[in-house]
Amino acid sequence: LSFKTLLIPLIAFLVYFPNVYWNFKHGFIMLKHTEHHFSRKSFSFLTFLKFFLGCAGVFSPVFFFHYLKTGVSSLYYYVKKYSIFFLFSFPWIIFFLFFSFFVKLNLNWIFPFVLAGYFAWTYFCYDKRLFNLLKLNFFLSFFFSLIILGLPIFPNVYPVFCRTILKKFYPWKILGKEVEKIYLKERKKEKLPLLADSRKIASAIAFYTNFHPEVYVIKHSKVP
Repeated sequence: LSFKTLLIPLIAFLVYFPNVYWNFKHGFIMLKHTEHHFSRKSFSFLTFLKFFLGCAGVFSPVFFFHYLKTGVSSLYYYVKKYSIFFLFSFPWIIFFLFFSFFVKLNLNWIFPFVLAGYFAWTYFCYDKRLFNLLKLNFFLSFFFSLIILGLPIFPNVYPVFCRTILKKFYPWKILGKEVEKIYLKERKKEKLPLLADSRKIASAIAFYTNFHPEVYVIKHSKVP
């Protein structure tokens, strides 16, 4: 391993260090925030299927299926040529896929490993002259990205069942602006904390207001 290769995990560590340090100072609240995901330990093929198809849909089915296939059939080639990218991706993707049989996982948890795998897979396809596969992956990803981005901008163009996906987000902006108006009117100089009984409401207020409030959630159950 060269010095430049060792810089990759070092840079990654420096990027994540502030987050790790903040969690250390606050009792690793990020882990507690997601602890309800690990309350169920029974086997479920349905949670695996949802996670697997979700990964394929979000991260491109062309890339995801082909990377899993070649990761097994061309394991030695990947390790020899793209060891850092491959070792920081493929084993972890397999681990999360296996783990999803027992725990409900969010797709964003696997994203850093998928990103590393995407680099390894791109170099693999380039070396193997699989240019048509790369083009297909690019155009499909670009096409589906446009469809997703266009949903909130031109909702009337999409079928009704697609529009209902965003329906729950419409009131959040109104709520955020009302809270902001009342907050700026009532506060004097100091920054007042806000209380909410739902994590969704707290995140909506934090997202749709411009004064960066401190929002706290009152827990009524073990699930945040």
